[in-house]
Amino acid sequence: MNSWRLSLKNESTKPFHYRDYGQLATIGRSAAVLEMGKLKLSGFPAWIIWLVAHIYFLINFRNRMVVLIDWGSSYFTYNRYAHIVFGRPDKRSP
Repeated sequence: MNSWRLSLKNESTKPFHYRDYGQLATIGRSAAVLEMGKLKLSGFPAWIIWLVAHIYFLINFRNRMVVLIDWGSSYFTYNRYAHIVFGRPDKRSP
């Protein structure tokens, strides 16, 4: 059986192969869990790897810098960009 397929433009394509990079999850400020094959980490070292992995997989340099600056600002100032607004709106607002 031929593993090559044809696209809509009759161009040959390679079969898709999934690559598992492992699992990463943040669980708090400066804390994460990581599982990559036999390697298992938690705490600050896993959090640093989580940070680097997310920056690495962003599309271009500008996006990487913007995210890094935003995360650094949030980390050192304890400011969060997500805000929940509830209650009645101010009637004086346009």
